[in-house]
Amino acid sequence: SYMNQAGVIKGSQFERLALRANLNLDATEKLKLNFDINSAYGDHNRKAANAPYFGRPPGIIYSAMVASPVAKIYDADGNYLQSGTSSINALGNGMTSSNHPLAIRDYINDDLQTGRIFGSVGANYSILDNLRYNLLVGYDYSTNNRHFYQGTKLQYRGSTSPQPYSQAFGGQSYHWVLENTANYNKSVGAHDFDVLVGYTAEKQFDETKNVIARNFPDDQVTTINGGEITGGDQQQQEWSLVSLLGRVNYSLMNRYLATATFRSDRSSRFGWGNQTGYFPSLSLGWQVTEEPFMEGVEFVSQLKPRVSYGVTGNFNIPNYGSIGLVGSTPYVLGGALVPGATQRTLGNEDLTWETTKQLNMGFDFGVFGDRVYGTFDYYVSNTEDLLLNVNVPSSTGFATVLTNIGEVRNKGFEAQVTSRNLVGEFDWSTDFSIGRNKNEVLRLGPEGDPILARGVAGIRHITQ
Repeated sequence: SYMNQAGVIKGSQFERLALRANLNLDATEKLKLNFDINSAYGDHNRKAANAPYFGRPPGIIYSAMVASPVAKIYDADGNYLQSGTSSINALGNGMTSSNHPLAIRDYINDDLQTGRIFGSVGANYSILDNLRYNLLVGYDYSTNNRHFYQGTKLQYRGSTSPQPYSQAFGGQSYHWVLENTANYNKSVGAHDFDVLVGYTAEKQFDETKNVIARNFPDDQVTTINGGEITGGDQQQQEWSLVSLLGRVNYSLMNRYLATATFRSDRSSRFGWGNQTGYFPSLSLGWQVTEEPFMEGVEFVSQLKPRVSYGVTGNFNIPNYGSIGLVGSTPYVLGGALVPGATQRTLGNEDLTWETTKQLNMGFDFGVFGDRVYGTFDYYVSNTEDLLLNVNVPSSTGFATVLTNIGEVRNKGFEAQVTSRNLVGEFDWSTDFSIGRNKNEVLRLGPEGDPILARGVAGIRHITQ
């Protein structure tokens, strides 16, 4: 598929080319193969539309919103009036200094090219009639390159001194996943079994490169070689996860149901001795409508009480949260500035999984041939060893450290009822749902200090 779309702001444009292919192959009577590949290339001529008026680069829309509606657009020579008398930065009366929206549009260029290829290769082999092996290899590779240039003619917030600069940014990311599973099912009289065991592994790698140039003499050469290189950086990071898993489904006379699962996950993000987490679960169900004593109760089409308990884990933290990171910091030695290194973050080798233990009790029901049906669930969920940044004494040289701390409980209910009022050529159904959740902080750290969570503009959330 191909798409070429002009943006709302003059000069903005998005172009995209995408390809997709699927192949399913019965290699033998027992072996089935499947291939899936997707690729896309995009070229986005972006304009600085969404940024605030004080941003770098400033935003076109925001700058237009804060600009005075009576300010002059052009000077006597037909150029954009960005400073001086009658400009948007000279009207006073509480008006903030801003940027000329049309100057931002014409004197800032931002071009982003992206590429991505992802898909999977799978195989399914029938070892026995009731034993199958599945292999899945998935991949996802993406790359992006950005060229940004702020020209010499832009007067940032009315400044008469030009501040041209160029930025060359490149990045790549890849993620692969390997899944090996075996599935076995067996029926013995009134007993039905379905067993699954597996091993999975996945890894992600990210890399970014950034170079900045300033002091451009003119706008003839807008790439970084047209100015003076003043900064740059390169970052690489990766994470991995390996898992062992198992599941057993059991059914007795299609009335009494049970499912037991267990998985062991090992994450690279935690301290060396605390990388592995164990997460079991068990659920039980009863198909009451399959019982002999329900044969005469025709208006009840479904009634299934159920209960479950399980443990899940969370490892969504920065990749190197358990390690004290080191960064480059120059210092003065012998009257000269020399390169050096300092510790940037405070490590925590005891960092481990955040776990949530949840009990769920409920039932599914249907009456009058499922003309009315619904569900009800009551749950209690306890989250322990929360992964949060907590305050540390300033004498350590740091403000916070990532650690496992505290316990939070959520409990409540959810209910949903659907009625099929009319069925046939004209369908009419009604849905009703209601829920309630109570969140309670049960325990914080040893000192009971509030947990402060920072956002873009400082501390945004306080847990106490």
